[in-house]
Amino acid sequence: MPKNLKGGNKAKKQKNSIPNTKIKPTYLPSNSANEHIGVVNKKYGFQQYDVTIVSDNGHKNETTNAKAHGGKKNIKIENGQYVLLEYSELNSGTFYITDAYQAQDVEILKQQGFIPVSNDKMDIDDIVFGSMDDKEINVI
Repeated sequence: MPKNLKGGNKAKKQKNSIPNTKIKPTYLPSNSANEHIGVVNKKYGFQQYDVTIVSDNGHKNETTNAKAHGGKKNIKIENGQYVLLEYSELNSGTFYITDAYQAQDVEILKQQGFIPVSNDKMDIDDIVFGSMDDKEINVI
């Protein structure tokens, strides 16, 4: 509820004048803690996800199941979103999602080299229609 500065019964209907926004820091993966960066491929139920690991910390290009870690169950995770994974050897090699990255966090990770940047743009001059053995056909 907003602060009631003027009094009256309409104070509950007004919105707060100061928005409550928190800026969270970008968590970087560390090699010592078995942390990896992955992309969510599919959402199952009960906070379980299918994730492909993209970082070079030992499990690159491996697709695995991951669970949302304890207190992080309230974060919203969508398909195609980058997440921070923690590998736990105690629970038979389970991956836990510890953080979900936003778009500005992904750009920071790409600049620092944690996420590989692919330049797969095809050049228009490389496209060949037909084979080189084809002869010209005159149409009357």
